[in-house]
Amino acid sequence: MDFRGFGGTPKDESGFVEPLRCVADVVSVLNWIHEKHHRHGGKINDDGDDGDDDSTSSSRRPRPALLGWSHGALIAQITAQRHEEALSKL
Repeated sequence: MDFRGFGGTPKDESGFVEPLRCVADVVSVLNWIHEKHHRHGGKINDDGDDGDDDSTSSSRRPRPALLGWSHGALIAQITAQRHEEALSKL
């Protein structure tokens, strides 16, 4: 994914990219990917909880892995620190 104002993605009204805004965008994309590939759904909320108490179920697919390069690596690290449950590995 491109961050706002990077690559082919246009800037938003603020005109610049803030790291925590990027993190929120990444969490949204991770939730979207997980929902598309997880039969039970389950978004990660601000608490880092997906609301699914059955975390040991063998039918549960793991969360997406996250990889970042350059500025994306910084955002990936912040995402992992603040939303550990949103990804399976960094």
